[in-house]
Amino acid sequence: MTPKSKTRLVIILLLLLVAVEFSGGWRRRRRRRVCHVVHCAWGPWGSWGGCTAPCGNSGTRTRTRGVAHHAQCGGAGCAGPSSQTEPCNRFCNNGGTPYASHCACEGDYWNTCCQSACSPISHCASLSCTHGSNQQCVRCDGDFGVLGQAYHNLGTSCRKACSWREDSNSCYPGTCASGVQSCTCAPGFGGPHCRTVLQGPAFHDCSYELTGNNGIATSHGSCSRSSEDGDAAHINMAHVERIRVRWTATFQPPNLPAPPVYVKSMALGIIEGTIAVSLQNETDMTASATTTCSTAIGRGTADVPEQGVFTCEEDISVEWTASNGQGIQILLMATAGGNVHLYDRDDNSTVKVKYFTALQANHTADIIFGIEAPSPEGTEGRTDIPWVLYGGLAAGVVLFLIITVAVCCCCCCRKGQTNTGQTPSPNCNNAYSHDIYDNAGGASTASGDSYNYYLRPLPPTPGNVPPKRVNVPPKTLEKNTEYEEVDDRYQALKPRNTDYQGLKPRGHDYQGLKPH
Repeated sequence: MTPKSKTRLVIILLLLLVAVEFSGGWRRRRRRRVCHVVHCAWGPWGSWGGCTAPCGNSGTRTRTRGVAHHAQCGGAGCAGPSSQTEPCNRFCNNGGTPYASHCACEGDYWNTCCQSACSPISHCASLSCTHGSNQQCVRCDGDFGVLGQAYHNLGTSCRKACSWREDSNSCYPGTCASGVQSCTCAPGFGGPHCRTVLQGPAFHDCSYELTGNNGIATSHGSCSRSSEDGDAAHINMAHVERIRVRWTATFQPPNLPAPPVYVKSMALGIIEGTIAVSLQNETDMTASATTTCSTAIGRGTADVPEQGVFTCEEDISVEWTASNGQGIQILLMATAGGNVHLYDRDDNSTVKVKYFTALQANHTADIIFGIEAPSPEGTEGRTDIPWVLYGGLAAGVVLFLIITVAVCCCCCCRKGQTNTGQTPSPNCNNAYSHDIYDNAGGASTASGDSYNYYLRPLPPTPGNVPPKRVNVPPKTLEKNTEYEEVDDRYQALKPRNTDYQGLKPRGHDYQGLKPH
């Protein structure tokens, strides 16, 4: 190929290249004039990452996302963050208190987030522990501080205390130092909660007054001494219409311990009094009457017991006809009891009332119908009865002596006149003449229609020897009955089993004469 040919070939190739370049630029410029706008678009969010804390109040977690389409032809860019962060695990289990990355546990739980339970303690309201077996009781059930506790906190256990609860023991009046098992009741009390009275009331003064015989006769005395001590009063009244009794008693237990904080108040005393009277033989009761002490001073009830002196005075109407050997028994009954007021701490300290199991004490006194001389030993065992029986007996003896002496004097004078016609002896007025002494033991001798009376002389009484007192059992006074001696000085007053020998004057019948 010639040089010219080569030159022409090069020129042609250059022209082709220029043409091709020109043609591509034109096409590109053409395409630019028809471009579509594309905006930026985010892709989906990724999964959340792990939390920075297991519990507490500061844990967070994060997630991210990428661009799905970038902006074109002037499209908008992607808006919003490419990552998100949110709180997580901000809690505490079972009432724990949250901190940055852990919890402070309360109650029966432990561990970082209070998710593990402590080993339980019976009757413990709040526990604490750092692992499963070192539990300690923070507060026992029924703990009201200074107002009282239903359980004593021993750390690893709760012991039941004496308290206001029904399943416990209030233990008052008493002391409870170390739990319900240590309850010690005060003297005179026992049973559950120490609310059983074991010691009865104390009886003090007692007096009676009997009215009878159509309201004419009265007899009064003391009934303070018990018939169980062998003491009895004696009266001589055939018909009893009214019995009046007055007595006093107290129930005041001494040296009671101070009450616990759950006891508001306690009231002890006599809550009831009763008088019962009965007419009795030796073996059975023939009549009775009972009355409640309605006129008691400070009349007692279980809600308001008489804490001072309980005084009862009552009239009992009867219609009793008694005979010798029968008796009236006076029975006094006093019941001791009361109540205690407890604060119920489980119910906003409302007050509930509990009552004591009451105890009745009895006092008996006997009044015997008949004659019985006072005890020879001073005044021990005597009652305040007016001894009307002995006054009547003395009056009867004096009257009998006066009549007998007068009859004997008369007979002495008549003897001297009728038998011998002599003038009566100057000593015929003396009932204790030598003739009478000589015939003291003989029977009466009749001369004509006249009767001679002989009276046994009185033996001399030593000046320094007191009269001998003997007991005369109650008997019905009848004719032809021998009586025991009332006094050694009155030996002449012993009728024999005859129709009152020597006491039959002519034309008169003295068989009805009886000692008064």
